[in-house]
Amino acid sequence: MISFLVMHFVAGLILGARFRFAALLPAFAFVAVEAIFAAVHELFAPWYLILLGGCLALQVGYAAAAFVRNRRAEALNAPPRPFISSRD
Repeated sequence: MISFLVMHFVAGLILGARFRFAALLPAFAFVAVEAIFAAVHELFAPWYLILLGGCLALQVGYAAAAFVRNRRAEALNAPPRPFISSRD
């Protein structure tokens, strides 16, 4: 289960770094289908918990990447720091 969450977190990082918010809807649909297949594979495990965990990991990864992307854009667009002499 941990590898499942890590895989979805990394997928969220990639989505957040490369795409805007609209890319999450197809990703959630994919996670829903994946959760049903995982539930059948795990002998009818609670699929809603698998779905919730996958979506949560995907959102956290997306939010982390979007935050880093935003900070990076702010850093690139920031005005240069003024030179302050040590003699003042």
